[in-house]
Amino acid sequence: MLDWDDVRYLLAVTRRGTLAAAARSAKTNPTTVGRRVAQLEDKLGVRLFDRTARGWIPTEPCKRLLPHAERMELEALALARASAATDADLVGPVHMTTTGIVAARYLTPLLPRLRLRHPGIELRITCTERRLRLDRGEADLALRIARPEEPDVVARRVMRVPLALHGTSEYLERRGRPNPGSSYADHDLVAFLEGPGSEPENAWLEQNCPDARVVLRTNSVAVCVEALREGLGLGLIPRLLGDRDPRLVRLDTYSPPAPREVWLVYHQDIEPSPRVRALIDFLVQHLAD
Repeated sequence: MLDWDDVRYLLAVTRRGTLAAAARSAKTNPTTVGRRVAQLEDKLGVRLFDRTARGWIPTEPCKRLLPHAERMELEALALARASAATDADLVGPVHMTTTGIVAARYLTPLLPRLRLRHPGIELRITCTERRLRLDRGEADLALRIARPEEPDVVARRVMRVPLALHGTSEYLERRGRPNPGSSYADHDLVAFLEGPGSEPENAWLEQNCPDARVVLRTNSVAVCVEALREGLGLGLIPRLLGDRDPRLVRLDTYSPPAPREVWLVYHQDIEPSPRVRALIDFLVQHLAD
């Protein structure tokens, strides 16, 4: 009979590549990870990893085990979720993930109200551009600016974020303020790196400012805003950020950009959890305000 703890360390080493990285993800130390993997190798009678200077490389027997180990992981997570659902007390942690700008500008203003309504909930927010795996329990909830395509998740649109083209008054004095429908040939753009989360903004810029020159691409809205504040060029950002910044000026455009949709996402197996359900209901109510 295999021990789930041994199997989860096998998955951690496979995904992270080194004992140190696996230990950080499992919230333990490298010695423990190495010992548990060695115990699993002894039980199975096979070598699961080649120990190299570059890291631990899965062997062929390890690769054959991985689909079974991942199914075991899903069952263990489902068991944990089911047991959490039997506890009706709204006390304990709920782990959310989103981008830094969404957390800072949209979530943090709601935290005092959340604290008053659910004082027992400890909210943990991981800010990252990477999409954490909800099916692996890396987070309970996610706020995303693109509708998710993963199976086994529930997605609810909770708000629309209006966008607009912004730049500083100093930049516009240097380059001239373009009129709606006019050429942007004399202008520089701050845009986003190519990816599913940035397709609408980039498509709008390409269609409406085809003759402008892109001077910076980033995956961070915060970096984009700071670049605009420094007068680097024009950029398409949320109006909540641009309109409230005294250094930025909103430009009228011939074809206004469509607002971005923000989606609240959670794995279908965690829906019965009282804490998660309470936070879902709170966010659906207040983000739409």
